[in-house]
Amino acid sequence: MDTPPTLGKYLQAHYQGDRYFSTAASAPQLMTGFALARPAPTARRYHATVAIGTNLYVLGGRAAGVSLTTMDAYDTLTGTWSARAALPGPIDVGFNSPAVAMGGRIYAFRPGLPTFIYDPTVDAWSTATSLMPNFNLHDHAVALGSQAYIFSTNNPVVRYDPATDTFTTLSSVVMVNRGYYAAAAAGGKVYLIGGVAPHNTGSSWSPYLDSVEVFDPAAGTEGTLTPFPSLLSHRVELDSAAEVNGKIYVSSSVALATVPPTPQVIDPVAGTITEYPVGWSVQRYGVSADAVNGVIYFTGGVPKSATTTEVPTVDAFFPTP
Repeated sequence: MDTPPTLGKYLQAHYQGDRYFSTAASAPQLMTGFALARPAPTARRYHATVAIGTNLYVLGGRAAGVSLTTMDAYDTLTGTWSARAALPGPIDVGFNSPAVAMGGRIYAFRPGLPTFIYDPTVDAWSTATSLMPNFNLHDHAVALGSQAYIFSTNNPVVRYDPATDTFTTLSSVVMVNRGYYAAAAAGGKVYLIGGVAPHNTGSSWSPYLDSVEVFDPAAGTEGTLTPFPSLLSHRVELDSAAEVNGKIYVSSSVALATVPPTPQVIDPVAGTITEYPVGWSVQRYGVSADAVNGVIYFTGGVPKSATTTEVPTVDAFFPTP
């Protein structure tokens, strides 16, 4: 059985996506905090983690400086991993692997190249036709409904329509001077979280950012990027984020600095950012995350204590509703 969460009591069986468990009391207790799920078969960083149904797919990224094309699937109902069809080629771009799930399929984006599409019903990849614009600096892809939006530092936002395999460059919407950031969707908008700003147009990046930008595709003619009203209580980089019950939970780590281990909670409705009361025991950077049935799975990455070694660790995070 997986280890119990930091707060709460032991489960009688595997979590199976159910955040309630039996206790000696007559009423069930709500579990909250971090627990270790079964490790992934592959250690990696800067990868993608996407959910389809109750399965979690972990793909791409790098390990020991080498781009990976492997993909592993985690069945959250049985707590088991299995290997799935490998990507036709690498998808890591800078410090991320831009991929999303839409319509029961996975779309993996590659700057200047056509999209890889995975169909889990036949465990096979195919390659689309249209070429993504060649924006290739800290790319993130986020799905909103039937469309995907791709964000790249100092480049226009790109919209992808899987129904027509069409990329549209939103020239009036440019994410400026934000790298190593996290991205997640909530309420029909995309939140670009933390990261670092460049010294200049070169490769030197600093300082850490405590700001969050909100992309609203329904505003203006092509969408808008506006500041979130609250700031992060501590800065983050090379992190990941996922949404549960309308709130975004941001993992907490910085590769070259010390920050608290507690996740930060972005509440789009209240316009606030707060600290979650429970932190993870071993902070990691270069992680990736997605949610299944109200549980966020933070996968892989590099522990702060080991600056070069990727791990297969998977944390299951049970947020309070």
